[in-house]
Formats: sequence, structure tokens, C-alpha cells
Amino acid sequence: MQTACQAVQHQRGRRQYNKLRNLLKDARHDCILFANEFQQCCYLPRERGESMEKWQTRSIYNAAVWYYHHCQDRMPIVMVTEDEEAIQQYGSETEGVFVISFK
Repeated sequence: MQTACQAVQHQRGRRQYNKLRNLLKDARHDCILFANEFQQCCYLPRERGESMEKWQTRSIYNAAVWYYHHCQDRMPIVMVTEDEEAIQQYGSETEGVFVISFK
């Protein structure tokens, strides 16, 4: 997801970002980058006073919910985050979309 990729670039640094980009480029991994910020149903404008991190989390969750419904609710979607507040806020909001941490 485009927003998640940008979050890695800004929060984790160039090294982690390059690892992610290489993973996406490698055809053996069968990965794609979904440009959620250019998909009308997924884009959410940043609210006044909202931090970049909160907007990115909200955008990623919204795109995950859209993708779940796009797949006709047949495939669960897992959003991984280190943000405990996001887990509390979104963890049980949509059936079939799971928000978890690996910590």
C-alpha cells in the first residue's frame, strides 16, 4: 500500500524503505504496491491538526477495509502496526479486518 510504503520511508529510514521496495520489485514474491491515495474510495484527506502518523494509520486502515470489501468479504485482511492506540481504535471496528502488533 502506497501510504504504508511512505510511512516506512519517513519513520524507519532509507534502509528499511529500500528493503521494502526491493521486496516489491522481486517477481518471486508476487507482491504489488496498491496506490491507495489515488483510488477514489480509499483516499482520505488529512484533517486539520492531524499528525502525519495518525493520518497515515487512518488511511491505511481505510484502504484495508476497502480491500476487504473489494474481495467480497472472503479474505481476512491483517494490518500490522506498532501503534497501540491504533490497535485499540481499529482492532474490533470491522469484522474481517484485523489490526495487530508483532511486539
